[in-house]
Amino acid sequence: MHSKRNINLLLIVQFVSSFYMVNVIQTLYFQNKGIKLHQIGIILAVYQITKSILELPTGIIADKYGKKISSLIGFILFEVFLLICYLSSNLQWFVIAAFFQGISYTFLSGALDALFIDVIIASGEKDNLDKYNSINRTLFYMAIGLSSLIGGGIALKSYKLVYTITILIQALPIILLIFLKEPIIYENNIIEHNKEKIRITIVNKYLYNNRVIIYFLLIDIFISISMMPIDSYYSNYLNRLGINEALIGIIICIQYTFSAFTGILSRKLASKISIRFIIEIFPCLMILIFIVFSLTKNNFIAISSYLIGLVIFSLFAPQKYKILHSKMKSDYRATILSIQSLVMAAISSIIQPIYGYMSEFIGMSNSFLFLLVISVVLLSANNIIFKKDIYNLFKSKNTVNDVVNQL
Repeated sequence: MHSKRNINLLLIVQFVSSFYMVNVIQTLYFQNKGIKLHQIGIILAVYQITKSILELPTGIIADKYGKKISSLIGFILFEVFLLICYLSSNLQWFVIAAFFQGISYTFLSGALDALFIDVIIASGEKDNLDKYNSINRTLFYMAIGLSSLIGGGIALKSYKLVYTITILIQALPIILLIFLKEPIIYENNIIEHNKEKIRITIVNKYLYNNRVIIYFLLIDIFISISMMPIDSYYSNYLNRLGINEALIGIIICIQYTFSAFTGILSRKLASKISIRFIIEIFPCLMILIFIVFSLTKNNFIAISSYLIGLVIFSLFAPQKYKILHSKMKSDYRATILSIQSLVMAAISSIIQPIYGYMSEFIGMSNSFLFLLVISVVLLSANNIIFKKDIYNLFKSKNTVNDVVNQL
């Protein structure tokens, strides 16, 4: 039995790796270097295309050779990405940097989350998956908030200094992971299978024949259609509203910190409201709130609606997370998450440049609105298509634990 020390160590890794000060100014940094919005869309597309190509292979590598090794490689490549950005001044080098960022993400995306889940299960805490997800998400949001606050203030003096400090901070997860002992959980002896059999088993058994998993994976995919561009260009959007980098950092800090703490209430909410209602309605409700964000011309309403959208996400995400991961076996978890991330990356590689071009012709707000409408329509269709499966899953079960105990 692995001790809770490993859980705490990974929570620290998640916090430090999310303390990414560059995030608040990255697209602003590109603009500061003379890169136009549609060119930024190209940079982001290269990042997403790289993820699309390498997502599944790196997920299989993580399942076969170890999620810790995969995560270490990811963090090292992320440092390479930051260094190239720091030293670059033109589109070509930023594209190369995006390539390394994409490779880094593919090694981290399924592996780090899967490692965290394996450590929780190995510690005998499977029933507390939603609890640790809420804690992890709280730390994630706090890291984003604090790093945005500090990064925004430093950016007023120097964008380069923001990159320098970020490079130093992002070396810490590499050091911390060295001290982590990875649990060994082989539920299906997948190591003994060849790659082709792995592929067939995963696709047939865990995707085609498990509609509930597909339903939950599609929720995140459909949300990402609109939220990836919104998250990527949020600082630029606020900057166009006449808000400087320091104030942008303060706003993002308040938004993410507040939503982080409200996420802790997710468990209480799930005990008071039907879990089926939370899973089906809250994702759509979140997108509708972001539609308000895209439509309003009032700065206060825009900032407030963005905050409310984050809060709603924080309330339903841990419950969705617990049900989804209780349904998956450890041997396949990293690969399944990589498949989901691959689809999201493929979609984003198309959406990001389209958004970049659209925003220069019809404006950022109208471009956001267009993508948000697509998201809410697809989420609604997802509920309708999988209505019978969701009914069977939640039938006579009012809480997440009821559902998990059934699985």
